[in-house]
Amino acid sequence: MTLYRHVSLYLILVCLVGTGCERVNTPVGPTKLRGRIVFYAFDLNTISQLFIMFPDDPSSARILVNTGTADLAPRWSPDGTQIAFVSDRQGSPGFFRLYVMDADGRNIRGLFDPFRHPEGDLEFAWSPDGKNIALVNRVTGFRNNRRSLYIVNAETLDRQLVARSLPDRFSPDWSPDGSRIAFISNDPRNGSVDLHIMSYPDLTVQTINTSLRRTNFPRWSPDGKNLAFTAVPDPISLESQIFVADSATFNITQVTHIEGGMTNPGPLTWSPDSQRIVFAAPGQYRFIPANRDLYSIRTDGMDLDRLTTRSADETGPDWTPVD
Repeated sequence: MTLYRHVSLYLILVCLVGTGCERVNTPVGPTKLRGRIVFYAFDLNTISQLFIMFPDDPSSARILVNTGTADLAPRWSPDGTQIAFVSDRQGSPGFFRLYVMDADGRNIRGLFDPFRHPEGDLEFAWSPDGKNIALVNRVTGFRNNRRSLYIVNAETLDRQLVARSLPDRFSPDWSPDGSRIAFISNDPRNGSVDLHIMSYPDLTVQTINTSLRRTNFPRWSPDGKNLAFTAVPDPISLESQIFVADSATFNITQVTHIEGGMTNPGPLTWSPDSQRIVFAAPGQYRFIPANRDLYSIRTDGMDLDRLTTRSADETGPDWTPVD
């Protein structure tokens, strides 16, 4: 599901109820797995907030910032010192722009003011050296309903529109060596949704034939050997599963076989050792609207582990190797 649809669902839920928040302050103990995971969560009683946790200690989850504004889609900077995210913290509620903050939740500042948009379609990915950001936003406004992919210099804010020939581009992710950008395109004329690989900096585009439906959320493994994504394997179903493609041959393997699938999959993230994938799927409170928990699974499809168990909708995980 695109960020736009997720934001729309979030705004509907917030309109139904008042606000509230339960802050988690569980002491953090030693961890076997490196790094930290950021994600965002909301439920019928709270606005969307950013959380941070150790990967093998779900009780360590705590709110990063709590300012009464909607914060979404966090992604770590390559060096693990900053977190970029989408928020409506300035301007009218529901009017989103891109922000960045220090890893401890302090020193929040806005980025790319020209890219503000009321629909929240600000999907992005850092380049491995942190100098550029691949960023998605709409070109001509609300009624066009088409998104474009830019390469933006993080220091000068100079931007370059890329993959112009494709009608609707979203969900970018930069390969660890900086040479390729994976992204998705949707052609509203025929309903096709395709996975593409764009070389950088020459910007040539290769379309990957997955023979799957509703492909979304491509994410490179940290070692660069694989590309994970969500897709619908059944031609008559709407339920997504997770797949992994070899980045050299693009041979595809199905990783998850979740009963009932995922009707509302969100972005994926890899463990620093490229052995596990963290994702959002229907949680233990399935009777509650928009309830997803975070799960971790090995790339061979074994050892499925639930990381969160709240009655909230938890999604958009991103894992940094930096402790």
